Amino acid sequence: MQIEDEGGPKFQEFLANIAEKNGEMYFKGEKIKATRAMRQAVDGVRQHFLDTLIQNIEDRFPGIGLFSAFHIFDPWCLPRNNTERARFGRDELQTILDHFCPAGREPIVDTDTCSAEWSPFKELVHANYSKNSFQELVKIMATQHAGFLSETTKLLAAISVIPMSTVSCGRGFSIHNRIKTKGRARIKAENLD
Repeated sequence: MQIEDEGGPKFQEFLANIAEKNGEMYFKGEKIKATRAMRQAVDGVRQHFLDTLIQNIEDRFPGIGLFSAFHIFDPWCLPRNNTERARFGRDELQTILDHFCPAGREPIVDTDTCSAEWSPFKELVHANYSKNSFQELVKIMATQHAGFLSETTKLLAAISVIPMSTVSCGRGFSIHNRIKTKGRARIKAENLD
């Protein structure tokens, strides 16, 4: 269900409780004053609220596209079909390279070389490492193929150290809060560490 188009379950419930009889509007059996202009105003406010909410979420979590692009390095996601594999991951690789090699900053990899290594990398993984996990692939590339696919190996190393969740950070704050209580509020940072 698209909330923007149809509304959520509560809005649908609200609409189900509105009835029109003899040109008058009723909500749960009670007569209400509801003109066409009022309904249009409510729809306008609702649409503005949804647009603002969606924009807020996109502003607060801008890197979701980047994280979803990382799937191209998972050997299990690599297509078995030759034609599909040849097209696979081009846009995602560009998204990753745009993030790690932005204009005006020192790039961590050479983007042209990394793009040129993309097809040989896919064929190498398909032929030899399609059953391996991502972490195993990172180790294999670093130890066995760093000379042949140097830029791709650097990119894999950079991606492998990005935390995919905030669990460890949350765990650290929980421990911190158990140690530093109101009774121990004078503990300094160096002692807490």
